[in-house]
Amino acid sequence: MKKSRLFFFVPYVLWLGLFVIAPIILITINAFKGDDGFTLKNFQQFFVNGTFFENDAKFILVCIFNYLNYLVNFLSDCIYFKSNEKSAILATFDYFTNLD
Repeated sequence: MKKSRLFFFVPYVLWLGLFVIAPIILITINAFKGDDGFTLKNFQQFFVNGTFFENDAKFILVCIFNYLNYLVNFLSDCIYFKSNEKSAILATFDYFTNLD
């Protein structure tokens, strides 16, 4: 590997390991860890308690709304850029006006 590529590759791998892979491993370990060691009690509590499903349903509805918003905006931008008017600021402004 060339030195210039290695110069960018090493920090990327360190950053990926520290902020992506390590949290996923910690979340997985804590999901199966209980007072007695390995347990599936956390998953049982998640599926029995209805509060989690209410929050998940709201989250999924917001995700669907945002997806449809981005889809409409993307299609309108495609049509807009094929026209004679070329103003990138007006065309991409609608991506920053969602409900998140």
